[in-house]
Amino acid sequence: MTRVDLHSPSSLPVPNGYSHVAGVPPGSRLVWTSGQVPVAADGTPAPAGDWESQTRLVMQNVGAALEAGGAGWDDVFKLTIFVVDTSALPTIRAVRDEFVDARCPPTSSLVQVAGLVRPDILIEVEAVAAVPMATGSAADLDNLADLNRHYIHSVQHSDVRRFDEILAEDFLCSNPDGSLVDRAAFLAQTAKPVAITDLRAHEVDIRLMGDVAIIHARTTYQDPDGQEAGGRYTDVWARRQGRWLAVSAHVTRA
Repeated sequence: MTRVDLHSPSSLPVPNGYSHVAGVPPGSRLVWTSGQVPVAADGTPAPAGDWESQTRLVMQNVGAALEAGGAGWDDVFKLTIFVVDTSALPTIRAVRDEFVDARCPPTSSLVQVAGLVRPDILIEVEAVAAVPMATGSAADLDNLADLNRHYIHSVQHSDVRRFDEILAEDFLCSNPDGSLVDRAAFLAQTAKPVAITDLRAHEVDIRLMGDVAIIHARTTYQDPDGQEAGGRYTDVWARRQGRWLAVSAHVTRA
């Protein structure tokens, strides 16, 4: 799959943490988010005056909006950042780099404004992403991309009900510890609360071969000690009676 070409030509000044130019490949599906502010889904705001906490919650909200639109941080090619003053730019950049690829960051615009929607809000961020389309049926690829996101979400949130809907009866999973479990055992282990947090999939590659699809991806998460960790997974899906169902999964940890 061809991804957005992010680069900074030598004819322009060296950028500090962003790219000057983004070339979106033909056939990409664009996803826009609205401006996200530092207020959690339950209405709880980040602490007033705390640039780090506000920026991190804003970026988490942008990530949730991207996920709802079928995109992820790897697909983002443009950020627009609104701030009430520029005193905390080093903090903003440090938190932003927790979410974007700092080696090849998206293009970015920084706008200082007189105020945002509430007087306690210091920052607002919106994003534009381009989701690459692999060869194969666009509808099938969209469906499989959605199912992959549901799979990751269900692992993180112990969503047995959703797994019960998308796993084939003959499903098998190879766990990171080398054990092989069937569908019933997988559902049982899924029902237990997970110790990791902030599980995300990156570099998702969907290979469609008729009624069979293979999904490869890299994962990142925080372990129970709060340390960054990661791994990879390969899932096999099969179309049965018109529905895509997961038939196997192989999970490794770095």
